[in-house]
Amino acid sequence: MLENAKTINKFLKNHKVISIIGLSKNAGKTTVMNRMIEDSKSQTLAITSIGLDGEKIDNVNYKPKPRIKVYKGMLIATTIECLTEAEIDYVIHEKTSIKTALGLIVIIEAMSDGYVLVAGPSTKTKMKEVLKRLKKYEPNRIFLDGALFRKSFSISEIVDAMILVTGASYSKDMYKTIDDTKSLIDQLSLPMCINDSNYDIISTDLKCYSIDKEFGKDNLFAFINDNNIKVKHLRIHGAITDKIASNIIKNRHLYSESEIQIDDSISFICDIHKYRLLKKLNIKFSVSRTVPVLFLGVNPFSPTGYKYDETKFMELLQKNNNLECINVLTDLE
Repeated sequence: MLENAKTINKFLKNHKVISIIGLSKNAGKTTVMNRMIEDSKSQTLAITSIGLDGEKIDNVNYKPKPRIKVYKGMLIATTIECLTEAEIDYVIHEKTSIKTALGLIVIIEAMSDGYVLVAGPSTKTKMKEVLKRLKKYEPNRIFLDGALFRKSFSISEIVDAMILVTGASYSKDMYKTIDDTKSLIDQLSLPMCINDSNYDIISTDLKCYSIDKEFGKDNLFAFINDNNIKVKHLRIHGAITDKIASNIIKNRHLYSESEIQIDDSISFICDIHKYRLLKKLNIKFSVSRTVPVLFLGVNPFSPTGYKYDETKFMELLQKNNNLECINVLTDLE
């Protein structure tokens, strides 16, 4: 636990694009982002979001939510429609042709302090374009509100570091939240692949296969199954879905000695229970690109009214992982 909330910026170091992701909705991501903005407001900052963030009322439980506060001089990539909710003076630097479900993206500069509603694209290509445009203004840092449940692209291609936030909003069962947080941290901390082979499949008898990307992942696994290939090394592009995880588990005899290389840890979009089953099969997972997790934000309160034993929750989380834990409600005040 931090002795002084203002030391939060020591974690940010020289990372330029930082994503704040949550184990679930209402975990406390906006509280963390607001503190990071507050502590960095003397610098030139830019913010955007994967999806929509900063709304006054949660659209699921209809309870008030923390809002995103910005300061004069900050850059915000959001949609034209969201500007109607902005409680700041601003100037529009550019209108883009980047379409989202909530409208076209614009780049604005805050001319006063206040609250904003931030919406951004949910695809990798569009987010890369948004970040490219923001970087033209040479901000010291870009904060990306990127909820984990919006895992729609390979995050390592667009960010330099991540902050994970977990808490009581995930489950009423504190031990389930602790276990699933640990599994997720393990997943986010996968090692870099040291196999520099250009082949997609290497069998245990050292036969090598190159697979055209257009071949498709379904066909890839059908190829392995139909030819009874015992896999030593497998490279998978794109997401590890429940379907793919189930296929590997079902045909575990073909993967018992394998290393599976994926794009990055966010490529896992399968259920955490399935991820644990894959780990129990002694499959070694590695990543082509890695993104460091800077710290674990912790929120022992749920917006629906229940809470965990705060001291016990923090102690068990710290015991079960090697990230520093920060209580988003007290350490960030």
